[in-house]
Amino acid sequence: MELIKPGTRIDFMRQRKFWITLSLVLAGISLVLALMPAGLVKEFGGLKIGLGPNYGTDFRGGTELTVKFKKPMDVGALRAAIEAIPGFSRPDVVTAGNAGENKFLIRVQEHSSLDDKTMQAVRANLCYRGSPIDENGAAIACGKGCAAGFECDPATKTCIDPALDANKCPETGLKAGEVKFSPGGDKVAARFEVRAAEDLLVPSCPKIGEKPAGCNDTGLPLLRPEIDTKLRAAITGAGIALRGAVNDKGQNVDVTVKGKEGSVSKEFRVEVQLKSKGDLLLDELRKKLGDDVVPAAAESVEWVGPRAGKQLRDAAIKSVLFAIIFIMAYVAFRFDLRFAPGGIIALFHDALVVIGVFIVLHREISLSTIAAILTIVGYSIADTVIVYDRIRENLVKHRGKTFYDIINMSVSETLSRTILTSGSVLLSVAAFFFYGTGIIKDFALALFVGVLAGTYSSIFVAAPMTEWIDRKWFGASATKIKRRKSKAKTTGPGGAKHQAQHQL
Repeated sequence: MELIKPGTRIDFMRQRKFWITLSLVLAGISLVLALMPAGLVKEFGGLKIGLGPNYGTDFRGGTELTVKFKKPMDVGALRAAIEAIPGFSRPDVVTAGNAGENKFLIRVQEHSSLDDKTMQAVRANLCYRGSPIDENGAAIACGKGCAAGFECDPATKTCIDPALDANKCPETGLKAGEVKFSPGGDKVAARFEVRAAEDLLVPSCPKIGEKPAGCNDTGLPLLRPEIDTKLRAAITGAGIALRGAVNDKGQNVDVTVKGKEGSVSKEFRVEVQLKSKGDLLLDELRKKLGDDVVPAAAESVEWVGPRAGKQLRDAAIKSVLFAIIFIMAYVAFRFDLRFAPGGIIALFHDALVVIGVFIVLHREISLSTIAAILTIVGYSIADTVIVYDRIRENLVKHRGKTFYDIINMSVSETLSRTILTSGSVLLSVAAFFFYGTGIIKDFALALFVGVLAGTYSSIFVAAPMTEWIDRKWFGASATKIKRRKSKAKTTGPGGAKHQAQHQL
């Protein structure tokens, strides 16, 4: 199928300075916006325009809940209700699922309900002297300055909790050997060392014979009642609410013993489930909107700490850069060194344009966005390679023509294929955008913008840059033949120098 009549020649290179300038401006604006503070938004005449990247929970850290409400809810009313709750900032509420399903995706920046003071109080109640940690999970050095309520340990040069109260934590009393908190603030793990398992656990019932009163027949390690009560009091005494988790039998399982069986080991790890930031948010919403509107629990709760978010963000950037570097090596090997820079500049252009559109539209940039950008990089270079391949063929077939004319000829000859291929992809992606929801819609938007940018850059960025590089650093003999007709008459239109430089 030919949309463009064979033999048609369109002078794409005539306005190359305008298109290159436009591309540089778009890429530059996108780069500046990407370096702006995250989440920056300005309102112009009632229209919100993003001026900084809107990172998703994957990259910025935070808590994400999928909640199916019992009654219809308005996005604006739900967002206003969350904003009115102390301790939650910049809530992001989007519709999830199908229309009429009353399902929403709620994201908040906060990922943990525990601060340093709260964790210090828990450690003190469990008779353990520990250290505050930074976002990388390392103990804070004294040189950075210890927060109020902490001391500097001269031996380790790190900040540490104050000395334990001897009255609350006698030498012969039960003490935790280690206390750790999950990054999401939904669990506390304490390690205990005892002389005998019975000092901490309820004795297991014998497998045969009469079962003594009070023995443990659950088959799982079970804390002694007084130890269980003391442990719960240590947590709640620090102002932390337990989650209230129950098993299939309706038994409370907030406190569980993990690790080896009691008969094998004298060291046990006890986990206590706490109310996460997502649980606290639902509790507050039930108070404001009522139990007949807000469900008892969310369908899913996910959280990402700032450390993990930073690692994911760095890994995403590296993945895109590595992909572009290897593509540059492929193009240089497949064609010629002069072709590679134009293709790589076009790929950077495509990636930046997609990111810029997402920032301006205040769309969330997440791992799915990075996946879409990697897909676009692959699509764009495939489109560029088609044009480059035709340029290489025509350089051999039409030795007497300038590089300028060869590019116009090659792009014109591949234009029908470009329109058909890109058009069919855009139609498919548009269907996903209009009928998809949530992540699918954002992924489709990134692909739609990327395919447009990739098609445009193959014609107006990659090819003109290749011509400029040839003219600037490779002698540009092909582009000067037309101006040197007098010399061409003596040496022939396919002179030795010209043939040597364009023989691929």
